[in-house]
Amino acid sequence: MRCKNLIGTYMCICNPGYTRAPNGEGCIDLNECSAKPGICENGRCENTVGSYRCRCDQGFSANPTQTECIDNRQGLCFTEVLTTLCQMQSSSRNSVTKSECCCDGGRGWGSNCELCPLPGTTHYKKMCPLGPGYTTDGKDIDECRVMGNLCVNGQCVNSLGSYSCVCKTGYTTDITGTLCVDMDECVQAPKPCNFICKNTEGSYLCSCPRGYILQEDGKSCRDLDECQSKQHNCQFLCVNTIGGFTCKCPPGFTQHHTACIGNTHKLPPPPLD
Repeated sequence: MRCKNLIGTYMCICNPGYTRAPNGEGCIDLNECSAKPGICENGRCENTVGSYRCRCDQGFSANPTQTECIDNRQGLCFTEVLTTLCQMQSSSRNSVTKSECCCDGGRGWGSNCELCPLPGTTHYKKMCPLGPGYTTDGKDIDECRVMGNLCVNGQCVNSLGSYSCVCKTGYTTDITGTLCVDMDECVQAPKPCNFICKNTEGSYLCSCPRGYILQEDGKSCRDLDECQSKQHNCQFLCVNTIGGFTCKCPPGFTQHHTACIGNTHKLPPPPLD
């Protein structure tokens, strides 16, 4: 208590937890339990000299100053809610507290699908005073455990107030570092394929132009010998060329596309392979 001088009189200034006596002289204890409606929510208020303490209900525990009851009940967290129904497929199947869920992007919590407050609202600020990533009592939230569908195609790594993704080969993080997206290997330098590159989900495929065949390394191409592999339609003789083949006819015959045409000579049998 301290005294404030006034013109012709004085006034007592009371410390927190006290109020001025009815006669204005001195301070008396303030009964916060009756003076503050809604105090000790989810518990029972007990007045003390200069303060108060909360006796919390089952499933709730007092904060370090014993002036508030923290929800410690365990339940599933849901990221999808249709009307008032929590969608089971959106749950990580790990039991967490309500603030772990709702301060980490959850939409509904618990067996009765208690809806999470919307970010920016008074209820949200009360439940998440430090903002996203922290529980009501200021503890870091392990997003990787609470939100089980994070970092698809990668591994989730928890960090203070947030998380990051370590992506599998063929994937890379987006600009936020919290999502693994397909990497287009075909636009990288150096290019992974010597000829034709086709990007696929999480990987890529190399292919060759007509007349070439993919080598064992899966990246480079070599000439396809159509004559040896019998991938030609020459009537008589096949001659391999780089990237293709040509047909030849015996003397006395005229080449016409792949056929040999003779005026008087009979076409001999093709040579044995």
